[in-house]
Amino acid sequence: MPANARRLLHLLLLGVLLLLAPAAPAASQQPAILFRNVRVFDGERTLEQHDVLARNGTIERVGRGLSVPAGAQTIDATGKTLLPGFIDAHTHTFGDVLREAAVFGVTTQLDMFTDHRFAATLRAEQAAGKAADRAELLTGGTLITAPGG
Repeated sequence: MPANARRLLHLLLLGVLLLLAPAAPAASQQPAILFRNVRVFDGERTLEQHDVLARNGTIERVGRGLSVPAGAQTIDATGKTLLPGFIDAHTHTFGDVLREAAVFGVTTQLDMFTDHRFAATLRAEQAAGKAADRAELLTGGTLITAPGG
């Protein structure tokens, strides 16, 4: 699987994990989750009846007949499809929109302008692993324009 497709799939799966376990422990303590018999679209092709193993918010393996790690949660995903996370390429970040975006499968938001202090706070939370319940923020920061622009 190409690296960019794996990254997109990882982001979507992270969103799915968050929706399945909103009160889950910290990422370093999450049990493995094995999706059985799921259709996987990796951004380029569709893989039918595959297993996807995720551990600590990261896809560890994709294949058929994967063994179940001790303590792993197993989800029968027959008839379901895992998609790459959606990227919203033009947003304005305020309030709780990053959490709301994650509910709809948007895992990354490209913000066109927001207060640089607000953005710095959000990015610091992301870097510290304290933002697993919301879309990732990438931003240009504060809007700059010509006088009268």
